[in-house]
Amino acid sequence: MSTDDWCTGPEVCDLNDEFFDGPVDFDPFSNERSIVRARKMLTAGALHVKWPGRTWWDNPPYSNLLECTIYALEQYSTLYHGQQKELLMLVPVATSTEWHRRATDGVVMRRGVIKPSLIFTHRLKFIDELGKVADSARFDSLLMYFGPRHQRFHEVYEPLCSWRVMAPFQNQSYELMAA
Repeated sequence: MSTDDWCTGPEVCDLNDEFFDGPVDFDPFSNERSIVRARKMLTAGALHVKWPGRTWWDNPPYSNLLECTIYALEQYSTLYHGQQKELLMLVPVATSTEWHRRATDGVVMRRGVIKPSLIFTHRLKFIDELGKVADSARFDSLLMYFGPRHQRFHEVYEPLCSWRVMAPFQNQSYELMAA
C-alpha cells in the first residue's frame, strides 16, 4: 500500500493494553479501521490541537515523520508540568534521519532531558486498507517510550524485541542490550 493508512496490528495493540492497563488516553493519528484502544482518537488535525490525557499512543503517518515527531515531543514537554506523562511512539527504523535524531536526543524539561527507551522490533504486521492483517512490513520498526516506567516498558514489549536500549539517567550514556 502506498498510503499512510496502515494501522497498528494486534500484536502491538495487545501489548499496549497490558502496558497501559487498558486503553491509552489519546491516539492522535488514528483512522476508522484502527484497533488501538484509546479514550479519545483523532483522524485528522492532530498537529493543530493540544493533546489531552496523560498516556499517548503515537503511530504517525510515515510520510510526515519529522513534523509529527517534533509536534509530539513539543506536546510532551509543554504539557508535562510535573505530572506523569507517557508517550509511546511506533515508527520505522530510520536512524540517519533528522526526526530520529531529534527524538533520541530527548525532550528538554525544567529538570533536565528525558530520553526515550528504545525497542527495535522484528518486522511487524500492520492492518491494511481492507482492515485485514497484512504480511510483515518491509522494514523493521522502533518503539520509543518517554515516561517513568522504562523497566516495565521493556518487560511488556519483550516479545517484539530484536534489541533494545534502556533510557539513561541524566549524565549517563545509553545501555545497549541484545534481546
